Amino acid sequence: MCRRQWVADWLGCAPIAEVVMLIAVVLAGGVGAVCRWACDTALSRWLNASWPAAVFLINVAGSFFTGVLTGATVDFPVFSVCVTGFCGAFTTFSTLMVGWLELTLRKRPVHGVLYLGGTLLACVLSVWLGLAAGSHL
Repeated sequence: MCRRQWVADWLGCAPIAEVVMLIAVVLAGGVGAVCRWACDTALSRWLNASWPAAVFLINVAGSFFTGVLTGATVDFPVFSVCVTGFCGAFTTFSTLMVGWLELTLRKRPVHGVLYLGGTLLACVLSVWLGLAAGSHL
């Protein structure tokens, strides 16, 4: 069975709620990607840093928002659209890796390792703080 046929069959027999959820997650992902690009562009100009500070801040903010939504125990559809769709596109591992690679290729491997480790630690702390804050909503 070709891939297109599988998708057509799924869309043909999937409950309407699943199709609506799929469309909502896709749209939220698009919005998240555009927001990441806009924030990255604006923060990069404003900060004018020699390291990917804008991506760091975006990933930390998105991690916090993910923690808040998790702690607030929102309904699964809201969680899927906001966390999987929006936050999944807003915070991205590939952008983190590009920043690490740029630092490493500029012969600053120590800065690259600090950036990578610091981002991971800050995001874990941020999601934990968001979880704590969200559980009080």
